[in-house]
Amino acid sequence: MNPQEFRRVLTAFADHSGDFLLGDDTVVVQVRDELIEAGVRESEGRVFVCENGEEMEAFRWITSRIAKVPQLADRILANIPEEPHFVPPSGALLDQLDTDPSALSIESSDARQTMDAQLARPPFGKSTVIYLTSNAGEGKTTLINHAARAQANRYRNRDRNSNFLLVPISLAGRAFLSFDDIVIAEFVNQLRFPFFYYDAFLELVKMRVIVPAFDGFEEMFAESSTGEAVSALGSLLRDLDSSGAVVIAARRAFFEYRGLETQAHLFDAIGDRNVGFAQIRLERWTREQFVRYAGHRALREPRAIYDRVENRLGKGHPFLTRAVLVKRLVDVVEDGGPGDRLDGLLDRLSSEPRDYFYEFVSALVTREANEKWIGASGRPLLSAEEHHGLLAEIAMEMWMTATEVLKQESLDLAVELFSEDRKHSPEVARQVVQRVRDHALFVGAAGRAKTYAFDHDDFRHFYLGQAVAAVLGGVDREAELARVLLPGPLPRIAADEAVNALGRQHADLRSVATGLQAVVSHAPPSSHIRENCGAISMRLLELLEDADPPVLVEFGFPADALRGRRLGHAVFEECVFQGTALKGSYLSRCRFDRCIFVRLEIPSDFTAGGARLKDCEVACLVSGDDPDGIYDPDRIKTKMEGAGFVIEHAEAAPLRHRPRVDRDTKLAERGLRCFLRATQINEDVLRQRFPQQAEHFLENVVPEMITRGVLKEVLYRGHGKQKRFGLAVPMSRIAKQVPTKATSLSEFLDAIAGGR
Repeated sequence: MNPQEFRRVLTAFADHSGDFLLGDDTVVVQVRDELIEAGVRESEGRVFVCENGEEMEAFRWITSRIAKVPQLADRILANIPEEPHFVPPSGALLDQLDTDPSALSIESSDARQTMDAQLARPPFGKSTVIYLTSNAGEGKTTLINHAARAQANRYRNRDRNSNFLLVPISLAGRAFLSFDDIVIAEFVNQLRFPFFYYDAFLELVKMRVIVPAFDGFEEMFAESSTGEAVSALGSLLRDLDSSGAVVIAARRAFFEYRGLETQAHLFDAIGDRNVGFAQIRLERWTREQFVRYAGHRALREPRAIYDRVENRLGKGHPFLTRAVLVKRLVDVVEDGGPGDRLDGLLDRLSSEPRDYFYEFVSALVTREANEKWIGASGRPLLSAEEHHGLLAEIAMEMWMTATEVLKQESLDLAVELFSEDRKHSPEVARQVVQRVRDHALFVGAAGRAKTYAFDHDDFRHFYLGQAVAAVLGGVDREAELARVLLPGPLPRIAADEAVNALGRQHADLRSVATGLQAVVSHAPPSSHIRENCGAISMRLLELLEDADPPVLVEFGFPADALRGRRLGHAVFEECVFQGTALKGSYLSRCRFDRCIFVRLEIPSDFTAGGARLKDCEVACLVSGDDPDGIYDPDRIKTKMEGAGFVIEHAEAAPLRHRPRVDRDTKLAERGLRCFLRATQINEDVLRQRFPQQAEHFLENVVPEMITRGVLKEVLYRGHGKQKRFGLAVPMSRIAKQVPTKATSLSEFLDAIAGGR
């Protein structure tokens, strides 16, 4: 650590910028109201500190004496709960572009070891972002907590690769806090470590003493929100100034979104800093992992249990592959033994395969109601139906207040209002208030006293769906439904469960569809209401299995709205579909009139079932042999007709042929997309990304991109001699021109550079 770094870091820890004095041989600084005075000396550009007769290098003195990092390691071990039955998930690594220029993922049998290896790499003058991705309930949070504890143990024991701590920081339930407040609140409330200011936290991340693991960057931040979380991440990476590392746990990595508009918020906030991105994608559990987990829980004959579940529910069922559901399944077996209780659960699940989650939750709630919530009279305090209603009220309270946790007083108030509505006696109401805190589907929020949350997001989303169903089935629902659907994007589980609940109640689904249409007709185009109505209507159309379904007009549909849907005779007019894959979908005789598709992904085995598109606009089509996307209308039409779509147009004349984009323009577009995985790229990386056309691209296209002010050369740091490039324009400007309608390279680059 040189003198400039020493001064900057200590200033970040000082109570005030004026509470710091660095002389020729003395340093005086006030930290947390403690005045610290020590001797300093410089040798060969490095600073050494002598305090109480002991001299040590400045880096070590700051981490141990000022930052108290060893104490932080102890707090991590004391306050992050250990998972006694941890089973390492398998995964796939998409490495940083400088390390592996290919777009190929490397399989790993232990994702935690893969993440440890990525974080143990020495820095090379850049910030590192590791995306840890998976679907909900597949172990992201558990993996981060387990890795944090393991790293804290290594740090405390001074093991190899133990010079940093992995610190989990949950973003859930913090809607009213700014990003820096969330970070410091996690240290103070969760870890009981009140020794950092945010500036000090940033300095420790730059020094790679701390690697924060942010848990809760969900895909809605990238697709549907105002981009606040994305901008916060970008600002953090800009502040790190091409140093440090962070882990981001989310459903998808931001560079997986093919529309450049999504990444523009992030990359423009990063600026000209050097950042590399990698992804570790967690895989679903296999038979081996199920058996290992059941063995850790001391279940008898775990393989036989796996086989019984697979035979009844089918291969690859979520109860065998999703960690959160495996845990609950094992709970059931533990409580009742491998006999009647498991058989009864499997009977319920197999009888309603499309509604298995409701059957599973109902089994847990029925047991809670009939066996645990017993009042002084010896009778259940609440019926199973009332349990569902209570949890739905709590989920709705969380939704409307934009939080995933409730303080005890808010939870108590929600329960009291529920009891009053159900006309329970004061004695019963008091017991319910006390019992709900220990409900089987409820947990105390980790690190936050007297706060409570659902055991998993899926349970919260499920009961939010039940609460929405109550509104959908109401008499005067339009105004109330608009209010309920306004706060944000409705999770898919909630949207589907809302319709499933109405189906179980034998409600008039056609009347519900009419009500949704009325809400859409009065909703502002930019609000979440239209897309939430669209999400609900997708499941509604699946249940209305007749030849005369309702016509949906001017609906919005969220990302992947058509994925896995099996629709028959559905009619969409003037609707807008966000990017959606058609994997597992079947659109039998559906009709789309004057609709807009932001992006369609068609797998090789998809058949359209006679679906018709009339006067529709498909901005981008992605298929197996065109993973970068097709933007030419003629080629899109040909590809879609090959997949079984019937394409119609009102005009009798054929479509006007648009001149094809030339080779150099396409190469430039592909080259710009490379910067989604790294903000700066070496010449050798580009050679490997364009194996057949590398010389032409580097000798002709890249110089033109530099001349036109789209790319710039940046300083190369490394072995050998080669060029290194970065973007010279904001990503948002590139996003407006990609996909390009320009037919020449100069026209394309001038449009990006603003005519310079």
